[in-house]
Parts: sequence; C-alpha cells; structure tokens
Amino acid sequence: MLIFSIFIIIGVFEYFLWSDTIIRTVIFYTFLLFSLLVFIKFIFIPISKLFQIGKQISYEEAADIIGNHFPEISDKLLNAIQLQILSEDIDSKSFDLLNAGIEQKTLELKPFSFRKAISFKSNLKYIKWLATPLIIILISLLISPAFVTEPVYRIVNHQENFSKPLPYSYKILNDSLKIIQGDDFKLNIEVVGDEIPEQLYVNDGKYDYRMQSKGGKYFTYNFQKLKKDIYFQLLTEEVKSKIYHLIVLARPSVSNFKIEIKYPSYVGKKTEVIENTGDLVIAEGSSLKWFFNTKNSKLLYFKAGNNQEVIESTNNVFQWEKTLKNNLNYSVFSKSNENIFSDTLDYSITVVKDNKPQIEIDEVQQEYLLKYLLVNGTITDDYGFNKLYFYYRKNEKEEWVQTPLNIGKDFEKQNFNHSFNTDDIQLDAGETFEFYYEVWDNDAVNGYKSAKTAIMKFNMPDRNELEKKADSTGSRVKEKYEKTLDDFDKISKELEQMKEDLFEKKSADWNDKKKIKDLIKKEKALRESMSELNELMNKRDEIKEFLNENPNPELSEKLGRLEEQIEKLKDNSLLEKLEELSKNIDELNKDQLENLLDNLKSNQEDFMENLEQQLEFFKQIEIEQKLGELANQLDSLSKKQNDLQEETLDKKTDLDKVSEEQKKLNEEFSEVKKKINEVDSLNQELSKPLDLDTEEEMQDNISKSMDEADDNASSGKRNKSAKAQSEASESMQKLSNSIQQMMQMAMQSRMGEDAEELGNLLDNLLDISFDLESLMKTIEETSDNDPRFNDNMRDLKFIQDDYVVLHDSLKALSKRQMMIKQFVVKESDKIKKSIEKALENIQERKSNVSGANMQYAMMSANSLALMLDESLDQMMQSMNMPGSKSGSAKCKQPGSGNTPGMQQMINMQQGLGKGLQKAGQKSGQGKGGSEGKDGDSEELARLAAQQSELRKQMREMMDQMEGQGGNGQALQKIIDKMEQQEDDIVNRRITAETIERQKEIETRLLQAEKALIEREKEKKRESQEGQNIERGNPKLDFKYNEVKNDNKNNVIQRHPIKLENSYKRVSDKYLFELKRKDLKD
Repeated sequence: MLIFSIFIIIGVFEYFLWSDTIIRTVIFYTFLLFSLLVFIKFIFIPISKLFQIGKQISYEEAADIIGNHFPEISDKLLNAIQLQILSEDIDSKSFDLLNAGIEQKTLELKPFSFRKAISFKSNLKYIKWLATPLIIILISLLISPAFVTEPVYRIVNHQENFSKPLPYSYKILNDSLKIIQGDDFKLNIEVVGDEIPEQLYVNDGKYDYRMQSKGGKYFTYNFQKLKKDIYFQLLTEEVKSKIYHLIVLARPSVSNFKIEIKYPSYVGKKTEVIENTGDLVIAEGSSLKWFFNTKNSKLLYFKAGNNQEVIESTNNVFQWEKTLKNNLNYSVFSKSNENIFSDTLDYSITVVKDNKPQIEIDEVQQEYLLKYLLVNGTITDDYGFNKLYFYYRKNEKEEWVQTPLNIGKDFEKQNFNHSFNTDDIQLDAGETFEFYYEVWDNDAVNGYKSAKTAIMKFNMPDRNELEKKADSTGSRVKEKYEKTLDDFDKISKELEQMKEDLFEKKSADWNDKKKIKDLIKKEKALRESMSELNELMNKRDEIKEFLNENPNPELSEKLGRLEEQIEKLKDNSLLEKLEELSKNIDELNKDQLENLLDNLKSNQEDFMENLEQQLEFFKQIEIEQKLGELANQLDSLSKKQNDLQEETLDKKTDLDKVSEEQKKLNEEFSEVKKKINEVDSLNQELSKPLDLDTEEEMQDNISKSMDEADDNASSGKRNKSAKAQSEASESMQKLSNSIQQMMQMAMQSRMGEDAEELGNLLDNLLDISFDLESLMKTIEETSDNDPRFNDNMRDLKFIQDDYVVLHDSLKALSKRQMMIKQFVVKESDKIKKSIEKALENIQERKSNVSGANMQYAMMSANSLALMLDESLDQMMQSMNMPGSKSGSAKCKQPGSGNTPGMQQMINMQQGLGKGLQKAGQKSGQGKGGSEGKDGDSEELARLAAQQSELRKQMREMMDQMEGQGGNGQALQKIIDKMEQQEDDIVNRRITAETIERQKEIETRLLQAEKALIEREKEKKRESQEGQNIERGNPKLDFKYNEVKNDNKNNVIQRHPIKLENSYKRVSDKYLFELKRKDLKD
C-alpha cells in the first residue's frame, strides 16, 4: 500500500514537472531503495522466521510475548515452560510433582484457540488503503495510459533527456549529421508549430551558443573545424530537445614521407634519404623512390603532368619509383573508404644538367710585396673538379708556361689563393707579364669541360715609381717617430703637472688617480702603436731590396740592428705592468703615487731617448741608401751614354733619333741632380750633418757636355756629339765613384771623430770616478762642523756639473752611433742621479748617506767605463782599426810611448792591402795589368775612403813631428805612395804595380815605426843623463817606494788575472792613476 502510494505520487510529480536526468536518477534510485527496505522489513523477514531461517527467540521470550498479547493466557504458558525446564534437573520424587503441575497448566490452556484469538476483521480496515491507490492506477490506465506509463518510462530511463511537449517542434534540415574532419558544419533548423521562440540555443555539452535567426522559423549555427564527434541539444528557456549526434568522419592524409635518391656514379655522392621534403634539386639521371605513410587512406594518387597513377597501399604505406632526366612537377593525394579525398600536396623537382665549370678572379694584390703576385679566386662546378692550372708568359712571343695548382676535387665551390714569385721569370721594374687560369670539371661521362679566365697583365712599377713609394714610406716612418715623440712630450708635461699638483696636496683624491689612469692608458696606447713602425720598415726595406741587386752588407747589418731596436720597443712585459698599474692604482697612497710618477717619468725619458736615437739612425741609413742608389743610377746612366755614343759614331744611325735619345738621358740626369739635392737636404736634418761634397762643379760639367751632345746631334755634327757624349759618360762614372768614396770617407771620418770623442769621454769618466773616490775619503775624514765641509760640498757640485756635461755629450753621441747601446745611456743616467742625491744629502749634512750615493756612483762609473771601452773597440773594429783608445782615431800622439798610433795605421794599411788583393782577384787583373772595370765598385769606394783617411792621418802625424822638432819629411814618401794608391783605386786600376806599391808602403811604415821607437829611447836616455838626483831626503824615497810597493802588492798584481783587452786597459789605467795620486799626496 505504501509503495503504491509513493509510486502514484512520483508518477504525478514526473508527469507534470518533466524533471531533468539528475532528479529522475535520484527519484529512481530512492524509490528502488525504499521498496527494497519495505520488502525486507515486511515480507522477507517474516517469511524467514516462518521457515525458521536465521536466529529464533527462546520459548520463554515467546511465552512472554504471547502472555502480553493475550490477557486470557497471561503467564500460564510461561509457567508451564518453566516447570518443564525444572523437571529436567530434579530427582524422580520431585519429577512427579512437577509433571502434575505441567499437566494442570496444559489443561488450563486447552480451552484457548489461537485462531480465535487473532481477529482478522480488525485487519479489514487496511484493505481500503490498499485498494485506493490500486483503483487510482487502474482508472488512470483505462482513461489515460500515458498518465501512468510516460512518467514511469522517463523515470526508468532516467539517463535520457526528455523534452516537455511544446506547442512547436524542431526539424533538422541537414541531409545528414556527418561531416569530414577539419571542415565546418552548418546546422540548419526549422521550428514547426503555432508558436515560434524568439531565441534558440544549441548546447555542445559545455556551453550554450545562440543560433542565428534567418527570419521567422529558421535558425542556423556553424560548428567550425570539427575534429571529433559532437553531441548537441537544441534548447530554449522553457525546454531542451533531445540530444543529437554529429558524426565527424576521419579525413585521409599523408602523415609523412621520404624519398630515397640514388645519384649517378660519376657524381660521387652516396645514396641520400630526404624526409618530408618534396621539392628537390638533383643530378640528371638520379633514381628516386618515394615512401608515403598515410592515415585513413585506401588509395594514393600520384599525378605527374597529365599522367595519374593510382597506388594501392599495404598497411597505409605507398611506394613509387622513377628515374628522372628532366624537371618534374607532381601532386600527391589519398582517398579514404568513405570516398573522402585528402589535401593535395604539390612539389617540384629540378634536374640539374652537368654544366661547365666557372672561374672568377676576386682580387689581384701586389702593393709592397713586389716579388709576389697574390691572386684570390673562386671556382664553381656542379659536382667537383679535376684540375686547375696557372698559365703565364713574359711576352707574346713566348710559349705559355703551365703550372698545376692544388685544389679540393670534391668541393662544388671553393676559393683558391695563389702566390706567384716574379723572380721565377726575372721580372724587373717597369716590365710586364701575362697570365690566366683554367679549370676542368670531373664529368667523365660527357667529357671533361673547362673554363678559363681572361688574359690578365701584371705591370711591375718602374724604378721611379718604386723609389717614390720607398721615399713616401720613409717619410711616414719619420713622421711616425716625430709624432710619437711629440705625443710623449705632451704626456711628459702632463706628468710633470700632476707631480706638482700632487706635491701641494696632503693626500691624493679620486680625480688625481683618474688622471694618472688616463695618462697610463695614453702611454700604453702609444707604445702599442709602435708596431706600425715595423710594418712601415718592412715595406720600405722590401722595395729597397728589390731595387738594389747588390745590397751593401754593412748597410744591411745597420738596418738589421735598427729593426731589432724597433722590435724592442714592443715590450709586452712593460705593457702588462702598465695594465696592472692601471687596475691597482686606487689602492695607492700619495707617496706611492709620487714614486709611480717618478718611475713613469724615467721610463718615458728612456723611451724618448731610444726613439730619438732610432730616428737619427734611420736618417743616416736613409742617406747612405740614397747615395748608393745615386751611384748605381750614375753607373747605369754612364753606360747608356756610352752606348749612345757608339750609336752616334755609327753613320747608319739617324742623328734625329740620337738627339731624342740624348734628350731622354738629359732628363734622367736632371732627376739625378734633384736627388743629390734631396740627399743634401736630408743630411742637413741630421743632428750633426755629415761632411758631404755634392760635386756641383762636376754636375754642371756633365750637364754642359750632355747639352752639347744634344746640340751637336741636332746640328748634324756627329763626331763632336760623340766626343761630348764620351766626356759626359766618363764624368758620370767619376761622379759615381766620387759619391761612393765621399760616403765612405764621410762615414769613416764620422766614426773616427766619434771614436775620439768617446775616448775623451772615457778619460773624463775615469777622472770623475777618481775625483769621487778622493772626495769620498775626504768627507769621511771631515766632520760636519769642520770648516772644510763647505769645500767638500763645492767640490761635489763641480763634479756634478762636469758629469752633466759628460752625460749630455754621451747622449748626443749615442744618437749618432749605433755602437753605443741604449743601456749605456741608462747606466750614465744612474750615475747622474746618484751624484744628484749625494749632493742633496751632503747639503743636508747627511755625510753617511751622501757617501753611499757616491759609492754607488763609483760602482756604476766602473761599469760604464767597461761599456764605453767595449763600444770603442767595436767602433775601431768597424773602421778596421784594431786597438783601443790608447791612440785616437786621429793619431793625436804619434810620439808617445810605443807609438800606438803608428801601429794602428800599419794594421789599417795591412787590412787595406788584403782588400786590394781580393779586388784584384775578382777583376782578374793580377799580372795582366789591365784596368779592373768589372770590379766591385762599392768595395773599391770603401777602400779608397780608407786610403784617403790614412793619408790624412799620416799628414797630421808628419805635421806634429815637425812641430816637435822631428824629421817629419821622412814620412812624405809614404804619403806620396798612399796618394798614388788612392788614385789607382778611384780609377779602378788594381794592377800588379798597385799590389807591389802596397807592400812598399807597409815596409816603409814598419821602418818609420822603428825609427820613432829609437827616437823615443834616445830622448829618454838623454833626459836620464841630464838629471842630478839628490838624496837629501831619503824619507821621500821611502814614501814613494812604500806607495809603489803597496800598489804592486795589491790583490790584482800579486795574483794576476787574465782579462780581456778592454778590461785590462781600464784596470791598468786605474792602477796608474792611483799611483799618480798617491805620489802627489
């Protein structure tokens, strides 16, 4: 009854409300659960008890329930059961009594009928409650079955959506609810009924989308790019439609593919696999095989041009193969079982024919690399190369010379760099040669194909142009030196200003440190820029080397030394120190900064002195080079003039042509004269110009002779023109010899003067050293309060002044002589500063500190003396003058001691004789006596300069001997012989007579030396005989002997040490001066 009632209530509820799936699901399972509970409670449990299933109650509990339920029975049944239980546990006597009681109770219960006890009529009242819902259900089924069945159906199918009947309905106008994957689906709806809703929505399970009204009862909605099935529902504000299923059909597609390419064998490529790329560039004859992987595809269509092939698949994989010789445009698409076609893939394959190779010249360089032609080019081919050749020839009449070049044969495009040495074809200045390149491909099937460049010409600059380049580069070198010196001078002034500013402050601030940092950066940048000097020097030297076929070894050595010094300017360790200083400068205090500025100042001064020395050396070398070039040009011009003279004498030669050629030679000589003037100007730029004679009178005579030759040729006077040409040729040859001799003599003279000056400086240095030693001893013996203390201070000031002059003279000399290294000047600077500190300390009456300064100055002076003596030896050796400063280069003391001046001249003359013998052997003269025109003109000029210098020194010696009352005329014969030798050398007459005369000069010099030695001995003997030695004061003799013995018994003399000549001479002179000073004392 209860279940039927609830069933009716639920049915009425659902019939009118049309609840959604969730509510219906809840109602369904709630009703089902309730019915199950009722069934269990009122049906299952009673039945199970009726059949004694499960747990049962005891007899006592049952009797008690019955007694309570039926008042007539009360506790009679319970008592009877209890008596029965008691009877089981007692003896036989009591058993009878209890049994009687049980029977009595049983008799009392017999009249009672349980069926009568239960009143079935009382339950009839419940039948009306059961009949009522059943009648309602039956009536509803008879009148309107839908009232009962529809709600029941909707609740039972609670998961389905049911729409409440409306006065309108939906009609889907689409033919099918199917669409291809990825396409748009346009849903078309028609609303049928009396009432039309204003708005209609479609729900895709997540969101409601408003459909677009198309006027009245038609609505549309566009589902875009569908990828999977979709369930949708139409709805308004009142009701929802049933759920529709839109089916998305899988679209066929080509998921991926690969192409296997087999190239022709001559291409040299391995089989290649290309994935997912259909646009290809392949070689002609390549075989291609396609592998297509598809999705949802049954057939694959391969369309090439007008041909279309249908390919069936195996497991969605399609294959197709073709060999191509021409370009191919193809399309690929697939079809599914539902006859749906995939998108079409369009591709293009380009077949490359084996074309000719290509070659291009990108760049042709020469610049200063005169001996090398540098060519950069590019070669290109489809599949590689077979060979590349370089062809060249000097003129059109010669055959092309073929040279193979190395290339990579497997590269399709590559650059090649070719360097060609013009020495291979002996290309001179102003000459030209032709060249081109040719390359072959590796097409062995169709035959090797080649390509060549256009024929190119390479013009070697002429001598004038090359000389201009060399001069221009030389000017840039000097400009670089001068600019660097100027920049360093500015930095030096800034540094001095910083020192002054810092001195006036108590401590250094941030601005001071920043200024010092900036200054260090400037100096570092300047030092780094010196690498440009090396590049300029290399460029200039290369041009000079190309122009000069017979380079001067001595000049080459000088250039090498200069370049070594330039290389030393790039001191990487100093640059690193400057960088480190710049980083750590913030940590320095004022005193440390002042020390840093002092060190920077010292380094800058050394660097600037080095630059000045190098600049002076470069100017000297430039003059020597130009004079050598002028001599060579004059030799060449003399030969041309001589050749033109021979043509002039030939009557077949047209004089007008001779006149034209003569005018060209006149112009060339005018250029030579200009260059001579340029050399003279360069000479004046030297700190101490060389003694050069430009022979202006000889130049004018040559110009006059050449003009006369031109005038006579124009006038038809053949013989007079030839005579003037001959005179001009000879004069030019003499001018060439004169220039070479002049340069040699100037350099020899400069070397001699500098050697003499260096010897004087060495003497003065030793004097200052001894003065310092003497003064140091005096200061040690003088107290600070002694009146003589001021005299010591004055003497030290005199020594300082003397040394400043010596130091400045040494610096000036070092700029002219490369033999004096820069470290010599640095050592001298140490002495100068030590003496300055000594003077400062003695003025403050710090005698001990001043003595230490003087001691350090003496030690440095000894080191400097050794350095100067070594430099002097080197200068002497370069002049072929063995020996040292004992006799000056000018032989100022011919009569002193063992006449070392005469010995030096003998050694020089002997060295000159060896040079003459070599020159005679080179020219092949020896016994023949013919003139040596083919000898080494430069070597002869050097020998002539040496002979001239020796002759001058011999003349000076003769004058000195006559001034001292000697017989100087005995040397006149030697001077005359030397003059004859000089004349032979200048005119290149190295004959047997010249060699004999040389031996005679050497013999006479030995005789003169012997005579001088005898004369000195005679003088000494006469002076000893005339002396009257008094022995009145023997103590003086003992003092003299004591000093003498003391000097002789010192460590050096008691234990003789083997010393080099230069060190031995300094040691001997030092000991001699010690003796002299002790004797004075």
